[in-house]
Amino acid sequence: MTKSSDREQASPSSFPPAYVFEGPALVAIRTRTTDQPKYVDTRLPIWTWYDGELAMTIDWAELHLNPDIMQIAKAFVAYALEKYAPVTAFKASGVFGRLAESEISRKFPWTRQEVVTILSAWKKSRESIIFFRTFYRWALGRGILGFDKETYLAFKEIKTNRVDPYERIFLSQSGLALNEEIRLLKRIERDLSSDSWEEFQLNIILHLG
Repeated sequence: MTKSSDREQASPSSFPPAYVFEGPALVAIRTRTTDQPKYVDTRLPIWTWYDGELAMTIDWAELHLNPDIMQIAKAFVAYALEKYAPVTAFKASGVFGRLAESEISRKFPWTRQEVVTILSAWKKSRESIIFFRTFYRWALGRGILGFDKETYLAFKEIKTNRVDPYERIFLSQSGLALNEEIRLLKRIERDLSSDSWEEFQLNIILHLG
């Protein structure tokens, strides 16, 4: 008997209703250069974005995941693209490739023990555990059915083999508003008429920034 037929014969209350990713269709990101696309089209089967000249992609068709998890994963990656720097979003998307290779790839919802077992097996991959925690916490915070607080608490204390004091630091997208950028450029490019060392020092710092 196939897994799909198992689901069909199970009680309707046994499974949460299917989650559907509904956009945004275009996710704005920040790029290092002006000649790179500034949006990711989430309607395409392959999502591509850039960090400088480095192209990053996620091919959803290659990820053999449960259809519900596939939809939830797309919503999470769209969130990551909006919130984090392009490289961090790409690292976050990597957790789904890891999930696709696991024993729970075609299952959903997951039992608490299944999640704990999988993450315990990932102890050597600190990054995978960190981003799975982030993904699970994100889904839990949005009330997506199939994610529960007890399961999150059960695995959130799983320790990785190496403790990194910066493991909770994510590169977020940030930038200046257009009027702020104009004011800053005018200040940097102005002629220094004063012999003040403090003014000269501040100008150096602004250039470095």
